[in-house]
Amino acid sequence: MLQLIRPLAIIDLETTGINLGSDRIVEIAIVKIMQDGKKTVKRKLINPEMQIPQGSTDIHGITNEMIRDAPAFRQVANEHFVKTPIARKYGMSSLDWFFSQWVSQSNLPSYRLEYQLQNEPDGKVLLTGTVTQEGAPNDWFMVLPLALTFGGKKPAFTTVAADGPKAPFSIKLPARPTKVDLDPDRWVLSENTSTK
Repeated sequence: MLQLIRPLAIIDLETTGINLGSDRIVEIAIVKIMQDGKKTVKRKLINPEMQIPQGSTDIHGITNEMIRDAPAFRQVANEHFVKTPIARKYGMSSLDWFFSQWVSQSNLPSYRLEYQLQNEPDGKVLLTGTVTQEGAPNDWFMVLPLALTFGGKKPAFTTVAADGPKAPFSIKLPARPTKVDLDPDRWVLSENTSTK
């Protein structure tokens, strides 16, 4: 039996076809399996804002009538995104910025993190620095994961925002990290990501 150390989510999409450039999502289904084996299943019909070809309906069984009053993908994405910790942290009310940058444009930015650590009188440490963003328009915005390693333990994660060409940041930490790394697992699409 599979032993999970954290929840596992399996995502299934049904679409109007198989062309990544022109076909759209008509259903999102998520099965979430917890460490104790409990499962939750969520399904959501999506209006693709185009007709579903009969050949696709023959495969997944979703008809144009079934999705006629369903919300569009952007609406569903926005509803869920505003509830996330990232949206709350950065005061974002929708994913419009994401669709504008990553769907309507074709830039591939590079990110560089430069930082300093300062001991504070209360025994904590202040992490300050700048996120430099190149290869994108001046109004480009992106939230980037930041890994902080304390001793030999697994890294803790937080985020910093790249907002324009240079974005300063300041984070109060409970202790001095032995390593600071910007997006070490390359979750964000970029030409290059580095930490200095």
